[in-house]
Amino acid sequence: MGIVYLVQPAELVGTRRYKIGCSTKSSLDRIYSGYNLGTRHLCIIKSDVPYELENKIKSEFNDKFTLISGRETFEGDEHKVINIFLKIV
Repeated sequence: MGIVYLVQPAELVGTRRYKIGCSTKSSLDRIYSGYNLGTRHLCIIKSDVPYELENKIKSEFNDKFTLISGRETFEGDEHKVINIFLKIV
């Protein structure tokens, strides 16, 4: 059991940029220890297959939004980003 998540890191608050990620731990330690104070936690979902789910989300986001940095930070309309994330999970 793990989690997939959608956050807006503190340094991106005020922009249209969001980061997706996952962890094989079902606790929220990864989210709270890996991001600075002020990070917006938009969606956190438990999953039996977090890496597979994250890959599906990344694939869909690559088709719908602009990749900003790395392979997990995207730019787009917040409502659309959240809706597509929720549809996939």
